[in-house]
Amino acid sequence: MENENISAFKKEEKLYLHNLKRSLRKDYIINIEKDTTYGEIKNRNSINKYEQIINEKGLKIDPKNILEFRMEGFNYYYKEKRKINPSDKKQAYLKLIYKGKVNLYEYKTLVTISGFSSQVETHYYLEKDKTLTLLNPRRFYQIIKRILPENIELHNMIKKRKFNYKDIYLVIKYHNEY
Repeated sequence: MENENISAFKKEEKLYLHNLKRSLRKDYIINIEKDTTYGEIKNRNSINKYEQIINEKGLKIDPKNILEFRMEGFNYYYKEKRKINPSDKKQAYLKLIYKGKVNLYEYKTLVTISGFSSQVETHYYLEKDKTLTLLNPRRFYQIIKRILPENIELHNMIKKRKFNYKDIYLVIKYHNEY
């Protein structure tokens, strides 16, 4: 993943946006015809529901017509995934938080607690060879061992408790740079 602190630079009058700070990148959507439209994207009143704001009008981001979008410097891709709970959907926009040999996606759900309040839960998916796997905190080591069998050194670091489920970003970064 690129360094967040590197500013954009010009080379032969071309601006290289991949080096631009996340907060300065423009939001966009890519539709099914592969056309890109730039405009602010907001998460409106609900988790996992987005709309693009162009000239103060909202356009709902719908998987029927939008393949991917970028919001607040992160790309979101519409993927078929394993459901988190029975009321969850089988497909959703997943936030790509690390891209490499193995991609790391984040997905948030709203969970009701004791009928009166709710909280946001964060879940992670790993994608290797176009296969998406839900990470489970209780089976973290077994899943990493199955998905990344070639990285014995990483397995040993997890066994020695140098990495755990909460360090998933570092685990994937370490593996991709291995």
